[in-house]
Amino acid sequence: MTLSTAQPALGGTPPELQPWYVSVAPQIRGGRAEGGMAMLDESAPTGGAKMLRKDRPVPASVAASAPVAFQTADVKESLTSASFPITGETTVPADNADHRVTVMIAPLGGTFSHSASPKLQAEAFFKAALRNSTDYPLLPGPMSVYVDNGFVSISRLPAVMPGEKFDAFLGADNGVHIERKLLNRVTDISGLFSKTRKTRYEILIIAENRKKTPQTLSLRENVPVSQDERVKVEIILPRPDEATPDANGILTWQIHLAPGEKREFRVQYSIEAPVDLNVGGIE
Repeated sequence: MTLSTAQPALGGTPPELQPWYVSVAPQIRGGRAEGGMAMLDESAPTGGAKMLRKDRPVPASVAASAPVAFQTADVKESLTSASFPITGETTVPADNADHRVTVMIAPLGGTFSHSASPKLQAEAFFKAALRNSTDYPLLPGPMSVYVDNGFVSISRLPAVMPGEKFDAFLGADNGVHIERKLLNRVTDISGLFSKTRKTRYEILIIAENRKKTPQTLSLRENVPVSQDERVKVEIILPRPDEATPDANGILTWQIHLAPGEKREFRVQYSIEAPVDLNVGGIE
């Protein structure tokens, strides 16, 4: 009997962080929407909750499995496709059920790292950056992931052409601990004649390497992006030399964690607009 903390049924692919847009919501008059732009907050739970999947620990290195004898297919390529004739005899019962036959075994070298978007899910996902070093395409479809001969997750493999690079996610790894806290959310109204409403946010993200080996982590967080000149967004932290949001407001830290190292990342920003504007997208 073997006890495993893996949860393969929950999948091994991390949720995708979406842009967070804020703008002036339309006013409903006479059954019609007038003025402004509707809010699009793709980072809200309704836009991403159904994508969330959790998994459990994956080792930081993949040990070589003991050699197993399989009969693999020959590969025949044409100008537009590839076929995989499977040599030898294969028995497929006529029981109206799915059956699997080994087509090929191809060792692919790569580098390993972690990826996390703690706003959506406080898990660090183990990732392998690979290259298709074979002479034939890898077909798209479901991918069952085994690490150290243990089944850890179910993911999906894209179509990969010969020589093409691709990422394979290998499930969540609690050896790299991620924590996100909303420290403050304060709304102030100021101004004598022209009053404005400002909402300030302060967020703390903690990344800790609980492994005995160094780990690489790509940490992502989104900040609001204004789509109306009357709505002002100010990014206070992180400083530009630490991390800079891209055009969609996605912050990315590329982190190298020593064994046992813990690091903190603070995010501060504000959203300001006239009090008479109905601003959508404020969390």
